[in-house]
Amino acid sequence: MRHFNDSNPSISFDFIKNITFIKDKKFPIYFNTGKNQTNGLSYSLNILEAANFNNKVLLIMDVPDYIETSPIINTSLKLKKVRQYKGYLANLKGFSNYEAYIGRNFSSKSRSRILKYKKKLECCFNIKYETYFGENITKYEYEHIFQRFKELLKKQEDDKQIINQALFPKNWEYLYELIFPMILKKKAALIVIYDDNVPISITLSYVGKNIFSNSLMTFDSDYSKFHVGLIDIIMRFQFCIKEKINLCDFSKGDHDYKIRWGNTIYNFEYHIIYNSKSIVSLITASIVIFKFRIIQFLRDINIHTLFHKTIYFLKGHNNHINKTETYKITALNEVDNNLKLNEIDFRNPRYSFLKGTIYDFLYTSSESINDIKVLSVNDNLKETFLIIGKHRKGKIVSKNIE
Repeated sequence: MRHFNDSNPSISFDFIKNITFIKDKKFPIYFNTGKNQTNGLSYSLNILEAANFNNKVLLIMDVPDYIETSPIINTSLKLKKVRQYKGYLANLKGFSNYEAYIGRNFSSKSRSRILKYKKKLECCFNIKYETYFGENITKYEYEHIFQRFKELLKKQEDDKQIINQALFPKNWEYLYELIFPMILKKKAALIVIYDDNVPISITLSYVGKNIFSNSLMTFDSDYSKFHVGLIDIIMRFQFCIKEKINLCDFSKGDHDYKIRWGNTIYNFEYHIIYNSKSIVSLITASIVIFKFRIIQFLRDINIHTLFHKTIYFLKGHNNHINKTETYKITALNEVDNNLKLNEIDFRNPRYSFLKGTIYDFLYTSSESINDIKVLSVNDNLKETFLIIGKHRKGKIVSKNIE
């Protein structure tokens, strides 16, 4: 909590349960600890205990509108709800397994394609699935996963050229310290897909009563052909059904997969609680309400996307763009015996630039990573590599040299 208040402690109010606050440095505004880094907040009110509220304003971010909150009746305290992001969830009530949900919500062609991705991923790599929930994770495993989590999120940030606020040092330190004890208490879960012992997909979710709320998800884009993100969703559904959780919440954001996989649309809201008999509290609340309505208007017309891309470039993250050499692969019938070939360890980080292309070859050829070898071609004219599998061969050449 210290990351959001210069090491000062969080503040609790007797009349509002399940939530703590941090005071703004300048104004009488108290925002929920963690701000919008904690998706799916819920709370309860007991107005009879709301003494000495005075000129304060409470700001509670990211409350899903499907969560019922206590009404404020016959009191000077008022609650104003401001719509923010749109959210999506899958209501799994009545489904005994993920296949039943897919069968209800997808065509037979789509169902076949989804299951094909999972089968092909397992055919091509040494895949292992883990869900960390409760005391089945050590601190060492947690640190290893979170380090990889950060690497994948940074790679995703560069791929999309959009700033990810979760990677801001203060936010990341907050998450790192928060999540491990929450997993042990079964209030959070990490869903991880491994290739050998390396995480290639990681999803962090909060677990509440009957709600599994996604907070942060990323996967290694080198595996994009295999649609690892869809396989991760299957794991989420399996977890929810096993734990008898009805609502699998995909959280905020109008991503295509959320629209396809969700069957319920809702809104995130910011809740502003203020004292209507205090001029300071009333004016402060009015300014806060106006501010977030303007932000949502800009979000509705997609200004936020341009804003995040602009910030990305202003922070100098664009230095690598157009400098990374890209490669393509072509079919190869026979290997020229006159070529000077050297086998390389393509798993070595120095050849990481080839990973995506090699994995695309595995996908299209249905070869296993255990059965291929990669050869470098000693050719001064261009950098070329050969992939030799059990059944097929391919040639990798730079797109910049054709």
